[in-house]
Amino acid sequence: MSSAHPINQPGPITIRRNQRRVYTDDELISRLENQDGVIHASRLVKGSLEIVEKQPTRSIWSMSSWQEGWFEVQDMGSQMVVAAALEGLNELDRGLQQSSNLTIVDYCAGNGGKTLAM
Repeated sequence: MSSAHPINQPGPITIRRNQRRVYTDDELISRLENQDGVIHASRLVKGSLEIVEKQPTRSIWSMSSWQEGWFEVQDMGSQMVVAAALEGLNELDRGLQQSSNLTIVDYCAGNGGKTLAM
């Protein structure tokens, strides 16, 4: 069935750069460019990269950059939630100048990637 072909192809792997360890997207891209895939910065979220693999040859979890904490695998939807939440917190902080009584609850928590990003 040719209409199912596009959805049977693997999509890009999205990763979130660890901004405390790696200061720019270009720094992470240059470290990963020797890996088996095409890597580019996302236009949607700062610090987000997409890896479009030519041919998956190994697990992303075996990459030394992941093992050393340079990035975390996180889908684009979750990264967009984090970006929106942080923007909202910035707006709130500008309005209140003190957000010590603020409680953030992540009702969609999986392994804590969004919480870690914030």
